[in-house]
Amino acid sequence: MILYRVENTENIGCYLAFHCSLEVLEMIARHEQQYPDVHPNPSNDEGILRPIDSSEQCAFSDMEQLLDWFTESELEILRENGFNIVEFEAEVTAIGAKQVLFKSDSRKDMIKC
Repeated sequence: MILYRVENTENIGCYLAFHCSLEVLEMIARHEQQYPDVHPNPSNDEGILRPIDSSEQCAFSDMEQLLDWFTESELEILRENGFNIVEFEAEVTAIGAKQVLFKSDSRKDMIKC
């Protein structure tokens, strides 16, 4: 399945990157305040409702789902901090209302958007 994700050049998403600017950390804090309605973790996302396995990562099924999660201004902050939207094919393990899970080692054909 073709997926979309926001990550840095090391394939690390913004929620797991430890060396972020204050702007990125503030964005993550806002997302946590909107949890679980807008930004649920997989355990609270309808359709997944389980913890993420260590062999999995989160992504989005399409750009619409990604843009429901991140605003344009948040994406600009993330771009300024080394994060980009990438498109790739991977084996999906669970499909939620807000995100999907995929096997980390199944990624191929990554394209920076």
